[in-house]
Amino acid sequence: MTKAYVSAVADTQSCRLARLIAPVSIADFIANYWQKRVLVVRRNSPQFHSDILTIEDVDKLFAQTALPASQVVVVKNAVGASQEKYAAGEYIQPHKVLQLHREGHTVILRAMHLWLHRLAELCVDMESFFHCTSQCNVYLTPAGFNSSTPHWDSHDLFILQVAGSKRWVLHDSGMQQPLHTYRFDRDRHTMGPEIGEFTLHAGDVAYVPRGLGHNPQSLKYSAHVALGVLVTTWADALRSIFKSIITDDPELRDVLPVLYGENGFDVNACALRYPEIVDKLADDENIRAALSRLSTEFVRTRSANTEKLLVQFARQQKVELSSIVEFPGRDLKVISSDGCAMNVVMNGVELRIENQLFPTVKFIAERRRLQVSELPADANEHRVALAQRLVDEGCLRLAVAGD
Repeated sequence: MTKAYVSAVADTQSCRLARLIAPVSIADFIANYWQKRVLVVRRNSPQFHSDILTIEDVDKLFAQTALPASQVVVVKNAVGASQEKYAAGEYIQPHKVLQLHREGHTVILRAMHLWLHRLAELCVDMESFFHCTSQCNVYLTPAGFNSSTPHWDSHDLFILQVAGSKRWVLHDSGMQQPLHTYRFDRDRHTMGPEIGEFTLHAGDVAYVPRGLGHNPQSLKYSAHVALGVLVTTWADALRSIFKSIITDDPELRDVLPVLYGENGFDVNACALRYPEIVDKLADDENIRAALSRLSTEFVRTRSANTEKLLVQFARQQKVELSSIVEFPGRDLKVISSDGCAMNVVMNGVELRIENQLFPTVKFIAERRRLQVSELPADANEHRVALAQRLVDEGCLRLAVAGD
């Protein structure tokens, strides 16, 4: 980890990660824990995560939402219950899930960032910081039971203990930095000896690097959020380079030389040509292009924040010079640029902006909330026209009366 990178992230203290790991600083976390070792932050504050998730939130979710059975796993000491016991067709039957839960089964709610708004916001904040996909699962475990067998995850894990307490036993797994396409299989992967443990109580946070073996057991009734960060790796960059080169360079689509009649490849001929291929992979321009593609692909797949956009449309709100506009996204990203215009992503919406307008758009993103009359432009009609365009595109929203 370079000093420059640590210094850069040290300035990002307003993000959700900073609050989760405080009093550990982001610079300290990146330099000494991220991808390296476990961090445990003890709070002695049971309500610390109440702005993210509470038991009451989950209770209400069961009572008011038709949850797909594909999103819910019910297990007892790592042995899964048949969906027939708690689902009818495509959806769970909450009372049956809760009945199994009372009998000692852990309820695992997958991808709850798709269902619970505050978990979605948490994921968006983490994605903005780490520049990769994140997800939230919720685990509800009765006292004295295990929610899984010893295993490792292929994503980095932040554990937010929402209620109760849980003991985590750590194991040497022998798996170093698994890719997010890897899956733990207890029939193929063995756990090594115990190398430590920690206990989380309500309000605590822990970070567990991908690949580190762990085995959780609830001490009291336990609810925790498992926030997974699916990091982008050098393997992803190399795949991007391969894909680009294979697409653009017919020489790499050439056949391997074979030893005709001898049932084999001409290894010596292949070895002689191999340095040319390595040079293509090591080309600085190819590496930069691959990293740019990965970044662009990630930015383009982030969803727009559409909150209040339907309200303003239903109320037929129009932009005026006195209107207050808000930028609901996290960042303004420049995708590409030419002599006349640039493609940007603003609140998950990709649009083409003329070069002369970009400083104004950047001003909006930095201010986040402002009156249309404050926009830097040559005339009031230009201010209104630009604001109206960005509102119509879904990049900005009009503040609703009373906000």
